[in-house]
Amino acid sequence: MSSKEQKKLIDTENEAESVGGPSIFNTMCLNYMSYMGYGDVCKQFSEEISSSGETIPILERRTKIRSLIEQGEIDSVITEINDIDIEIIDKNYYVYYILMQHKAYEKASLIDFDSDSKYNQILDVLDYVKNELGQLVKDHEDLSPHLEDFLEYLVFNSSNIKIIEKRSQLADTLNRLILKKCGIEQNELEQIVKGILSEEQSLSKTNKFTDFKDIILD
Repeated sequence: MSSKEQKKLIDTENEAESVGGPSIFNTMCLNYMSYMGYGDVCKQFSEEISSSGETIPILERRTKIRSLIEQGEIDSVITEINDIDIEIIDKNYYVYYILMQHKAYEKASLIDFDSDSKYNQILDVLDYVKNELGQLVKDHEDLSPHLEDFLEYLVFNSSNIKIIEKRSQLADTLNRLILKKCGIEQNELEQIVKGILSEEQSLSKTNKFTDFKDIILD
């Protein structure tokens, strides 16, 4: 969890305390962190609030996978996922694709654009993409937008996206897919926030309120 995410969580917790509901909110936050696979943060927070929270499957394994992704160790991630259930990758071309594509992101992040050899470095990444992803994209047209996003990142990166952001996105996606395999679709806190946002959209059609999403993203 990034320092910004932790600060946002603490600020929200403090707001909840001011309205008299810290214990319930703390437990919900603990469950959410467990759901997202932040095992180390869960342990620390659990000790602080003296609550074990809800037991969510394979937290230790999901935490390890998140940690490996943060280090860019994708081959080790694949091994860990296969140890959980080999079908998560073997039976889902999308999962296989995003793992292989992330390897390309890792390679692209190492390119030295100030070097005289930058074009050769780019060509090396393109060769990898062609060999590892080309046929898969031909077989599954729904993957084309993902490939286009990667190529934009490789050549322009107009949004100035950092590799740490791509790692975080991959970790969140894989965590949810693993939990889905365990029969867990959504977390309670996540459901509440989505419900509030949904109601806000309905109200905003006839009333003018400060957007809840602007508050939580501030």
